[in-house]
Amino acid sequence: FCNLYYIWDKPILLAWGLSDKYLPQYVAEQFQKGNPAQIQLKLIEGAGHMPQEDWPEKVVDAFRMFF
Repeated sequence: FCNLYYIWDKPILLAWGLSDKYLPQYVAEQFQKGNPAQIQLKLIEGAGHMPQEDWPEKVVDAFRMFF
């Protein structure tokens, strides 16, 4: 990951599939810890590496709550 997220001052929604075979949950948690004031982590059960394809409804719901 690029280190710019540490200084990013805009809200970020990070939708993360809990069944991701390539990037485990701890990667998302570490990313969020880099800028917890700006990064909102939404863990999506049953979704893999591409939650927007696995569970588009859950991703849309997360966007609605975020915005």
